[in-house]
Amino acid sequence: MNKQMPRKALIVLGMHRSGTSALTRALNLLGTALPADLMPPHEDNRPGYWESRQIARFNNRLLESAGHRWDSDASLNVEWLCDEAALAGDYEEARALLAGEFGEAPLFVFKDPRLCRLFPFWEKVLANEGIDMRVVLCLRDPREVAASLAARFDNPSLHPAAIPAHSRTNLLWIRHVLEAERSTRHLPRIAVDYADLVSDWRTALQELPSLCPGLTLPSHADPKSREMDFFLDPNLRRQSSERASKESADFFASVTDAVKFSVSFEPHRNWLDKLTADFERLVAGYAPLRAKLDRLCPRDIWAERIVQELKTLHPSPISIESLPVGTQRALFVSRTPESRAHTYRVVHPIEELSKAGWNVQWLTATDSALTASIRQADVVVVSRGPWGEKFCEIRAACSARGVPLVCDVDDLTFESGVMEAGYFAYLEEVDSDARETFLREAVEFRSALTSSDAVFATTETLANAASLHAPIAHVIPNCFSREMLAAAETWRKAPKPSTVDGCIRVGFASGTPTHTRDFATIAEAIADFLADNPNARFVLVGYLNLARFPCLLLHKDRIECRPAVPLANLYAELARFDINLAPLEVGNPFCEAKSEIRYTAAAALGIPTIASATAPMRHTIIDRETGLLAAEAGEWRGLLQQLSDDPALRAKLGEAARIDTRARFGPEKTGSLSNHFLSLVVGNKSDVSTF
Repeated sequence: MNKQMPRKALIVLGMHRSGTSALTRALNLLGTALPADLMPPHEDNRPGYWESRQIARFNNRLLESAGHRWDSDASLNVEWLCDEAALAGDYEEARALLAGEFGEAPLFVFKDPRLCRLFPFWEKVLANEGIDMRVVLCLRDPREVAASLAARFDNPSLHPAAIPAHSRTNLLWIRHVLEAERSTRHLPRIAVDYADLVSDWRTALQELPSLCPGLTLPSHADPKSREMDFFLDPNLRRQSSERASKESADFFASVTDAVKFSVSFEPHRNWLDKLTADFERLVAGYAPLRAKLDRLCPRDIWAERIVQELKTLHPSPISIESLPVGTQRALFVSRTPESRAHTYRVVHPIEELSKAGWNVQWLTATDSALTASIRQADVVVVSRGPWGEKFCEIRAACSARGVPLVCDVDDLTFESGVMEAGYFAYLEEVDSDARETFLREAVEFRSALTSSDAVFATTETLANAASLHAPIAHVIPNCFSREMLAAAETWRKAPKPSTVDGCIRVGFASGTPTHTRDFATIAEAIADFLADNPNARFVLVGYLNLARFPCLLLHKDRIECRPAVPLANLYAELARFDINLAPLEVGNPFCEAKSEIRYTAAAALGIPTIASATAPMRHTIIDRETGLLAAEAGEWRGLLQQLSDDPALRAKLGEAARIDTRARFGPEKTGSLSNHFLSLVVGNKSDVSTF
């Protein structure tokens, strides 16, 4: 007596509008059974959906019971989703639906885009029925998906199924793709690209017979082949990536490729796991801001932020298999261990790299153990020098062992022409000997960049300038450590002086004595503001000679001068501010390359900032959403008054800045980028050394 073969189900998992309907119908034409109660065709999908109407309704109710909609990209509680006791009634209803829709069909195709999110639930249902599951992951360029879902908004009857904001669809696509991939790793599966399916279905489905031996692709003479050709008309692809936005195209292609390769290769699954962790963190972090937006809003700026941040954190996994494995050893060389740059560019990366499994240490350039440590390293990073002869010694020691050498830069002090032209204002503050030293070191610095293997820079502008001399430059911004964020949170909750005396405080913090000319761009605006607002106070923290600003001395009784403090104590000082000021000379190449820390430090405390509209500030601040940008000096006075008069605006900007900054400048970013770029440098050097 033959043992009955287990029933099989082909599970089609894909984001809405990703071609799952076309794929499901193709699988049906090849021999799989469809559900009994099909969702009827609609003008939005005239060829048909080929899925169960009743199961789609059930899945919507199941999502709603968890507080979600079909278009929600927030995380589901997986424990709740798999709690058979709590969902006993739902499991019973699902079993009944499964039986009613597919009966005893030995091989059926089961499709609903919501399955990407609800697969752990349905897997239990199918497994309890003894059904053998095989998975087909259906992928489509999310730009095409976004265009398709946005097009629905043109028809009022389709508004419940529309998503006008492309960036919101992009997040939903990432959510569906990541959850579908992660929850099916233990099952036999293949990945099919929708564009390939409608252009050449034979090639797109070539792995199907191996996945499900009961199915074979028809010969060219078989009538089924002509039926497949007729149904899988390339015109089904009404939205194409050629017509869709090209924003973040490389990132989406990387995710798609990683999912395809994840079927067979663990490195790509690891990459997807890291992407998932950052995706969950960012979606949760921005939730308070996104909750205030209408779901049919034409633009979701916070979703745009999340996509951009994911793209930054996870460069293309091309050649991911060639990246070094095992414990890597990195040596940081620091010339200024007492500086804030040392904290941001050496201490923070070392903390995060250590968590990622690196063996990391730092030494000063004069340490007697330096040469021996270079011999034991896989990569060396030099922060702020030394340049000149000492750098040549480090370069020689690295070259002797084939160790890649990275220069870390945080200022445009390698362009002597920029400095000589007067853009480096601090040269006006020093004597001729110091000036000559700066200019000589600029030339040495540029030579060091030329002989390095890579550069790490704080901003895109600075990286672009460095790339004119170095082989390649990567951006690793100045980010917070976990301790800094904890300190900021503590001081954020402390009462401000203004709550006691009613005097609003406008503050400027200067960590180095190099910002006199920057501050000069706003001194008159502050003086006018103080003259017109008797209850206002100006708070100066750090290095600035007020004697050089007579306009302010008229109000010296309302100016609070506080000393420069170590970085660890900065938040206690910034917490006194009601408004933070971040002036720089717009258009000055030196200032245009400077980092955003005068904004981000205050933002971590929820303090709103008015900042000069330099390139890094424009990249970081969303004007009128996370701060106020002044393109020219004449704008400062009006912005000061506006922010002073509107406490609700201060609260709105401060909270948005806090959420946005913590999401984009946290320790996770330091760790992710340092790990990726150092691994890339080591991997590239290893590749070169093998030839």
